Amino acid sequence: MPEIIELTKSSAASLDCLSYMIDKRRKNILIAETYLKLHRQNLSPERIAQIEQDLEDMRFGLHNMETDYCSIAGEPYTDKRNS
Repeated sequence: MPEIIELTKSSAASLDCLSYMIDKRRKNILIAETYLKLHRQNLSPERIAQIEQDLEDMRFGLHNMETDYCSIAGEPYTDKRNS
């Protein structure tokens, strides 16, 4: 029985950590999108391409984190702080 309790604590800690990481990743994506929108005309084509690639990588990472969250929680990620 202690193993089940430890697994539950471990899963809860993982969910807390993933929730935090998902929230941070979403904010970072928003910051990068806003920066690109505001400064696109002043950036070189190479810099624009790099930021767009970074955004694509960040979105892929976000998708993976949300998938991990779902596999642990058994339900899709929702920001419970705003619910």
